[in-house]
This record gives sequence, C-alpha cells and structure tokens, in this order.
Amino acid sequence: MLRPNTIVIFLGSPGAGKGSQARLLSREYSRPLISIGDTLREISQQRTSVGRKVRRALASGELMDNEIIGKVVRTRTMSPDCGSGYLIDGYPRNLDQAEWLDGWAAHQQNKVVAVHLSIPKELVFTRTLGRWNCRACGSAFNIDTHPPKIRQSCDSCENQLEQRIDDVAEIVELRYQTFESETIPLLSYYELGGRLISLDGQKPIESVFNDLQMALNLVTT
Repeated sequence: MLRPNTIVIFLGSPGAGKGSQARLLSREYSRPLISIGDTLREISQQRTSVGRKVRRALASGELMDNEIIGKVVRTRTMSPDCGSGYLIDGYPRNLDQAEWLDGWAAHQQNKVVAVHLSIPKELVFTRTLGRWNCRACGSAFNIDTHPPKIRQSCDSCENQLEQRIDDVAEIVELRYQTFESETIPLLSYYELGGRLISLDGQKPIESVFNDLQMALNLVTT
C-alpha cells in the first residue's frame, strides 16, 4: 500500500533500474511520475539559453544546476494530479536538493520516502551502454539482457527506440563518479530519518517490485 501524501524518490547508480521501478509503481497506484531526466532532455532540445545550458550538462555528465531542477520540480508538482502525492525519478541528487525537496514537501503537507536500488559497478555499464528506450510509451529494452523482438522497434507500441545522449562509456563513468561523491551521502540523510528503503537491484524486475511494495507498506504505515 502507498499512503496518500507520500513522495517516493529513487536513488541509485546509472542503470540501477530506477525508471523501471518508478513506472511500475506509478501504474500500480495511479500516482504521477516525474522523470527529471526525460524532462531535462526535452528542455535540452529548446533553442534557449536554458536549453543550451541543460544540453551542455547532459553531454558532460555533470550534475544539473539546483535552481533549474528546483523550478522543474516545483512547477510540475503544483499540478492537480500531484495533490495526493507523486513519484520522482532522478531527483534529488545531492544534499542541497534533498533539503530543498523536504521543505517543498512540508509546504505541500507531504512526506518524502527514498528508495535505493543497489547494483555492482560492472552491472552499471552492462545495463546502461546497451539500453534503448521508447519515448512514446516509456518502455525500456537492453540489447544484451532484454532485447526488443524487432531491432530498434518497441514491442508495445512499435515506435522507434532511442538511445539517451548520455549513454556512452565516458559519460557513464563520469555519472557514476558523480553518483558516488554526491548522491551516496543521501543514503545516510534518509536513513537517519527512517525514510530509506534499500533493495537489491540485481534481482529480476518483478522480484524487485514485489520487495518494493512490501517495504513501502512498512515505511508508509
């Protein structure tokens, strides 16, 4: 069970399965999912100063500016569909962002719960460098572990699959290093508050989701 007025965030290295679990949870409990990565990739296509700034950050693997991301989260979560809580994939990424989100959650009379998906570093590259995503329906595939039936075509809606612009070896390594230095300290932050769920992300997707549901039932009741 996922109680109302709960914000669930997902922490983990690149390729840990955050997006997959967030989409499953969103469908199961009819809670809106805010994918920060997808939103920023859309902004990066804009011919504006912000679009160019976001595009440079995505291409370099650097963390995004706190002010830009805060504005994205605040604007999206003021929508009526977020009134009973929501899910965020890709935020917060550092302590400043976590503290900002707690303040925003308090303003909305919500509670933040963090889900940490753990995988070994070698699996980060296996999963990340081989993944393809469907922008139309959000389905995810991997050429090594979960290939589509037809190359570069989505099994669900038959739209063309795409690779993320930051899914190249050099960028993945930088993102992993950033995760270790900036995001891992968040685990202690949420654990001290009794708001951390830690799961083994190496398990099959369905098994991880079952673990997630059981853990949420304990944490949010």
